[in-house]
Amino acid sequence: MIDVVFQVFIALVMVILLIYAIAFAAKKRRGNSSFLGMLEYLSLGPKRGIAVVRVGKKALVLGVSQTDFKLLKTIGEQEVQEIAFKKTLDTEMIRHRGLLNEMGSRIKDMVRKLSGKTDKEN
Repeated sequence: MIDVVFQVFIALVMVILLIYAIAFAAKKRRGNSSFLGMLEYLSLGPKRGIAVVRVGKKALVLGVSQTDFKLLKTIGEQEVQEIAFKKTLDTEMIRHRGLLNEMGSRIKDMVRKLSGKTDKEN
């Protein structure tokens, strides 16, 4: 009985590992070189918004509604790279701002401890 449960468990683990391996290989094969991709989307209300969609080396700015979409602007490759750089920079700044705030709080706590003050005295 235990042998059968163990064999089923091993078979299940092998199937799960196989699924992960296939998914990993498919992701690697596709890579980031896909022709189409969504860069940004700004919602302007229910079922309305502005989308920036990458098509090849260009990007299209589209007005999207429930019934249709309209091309608002075409963006060239250089501008697409600038947008991607700015987005990455903004993300990193937000991430590091949190680290700087945390470091500032720790420094304040250390100064309080060194000066012998407690939170109630401040």
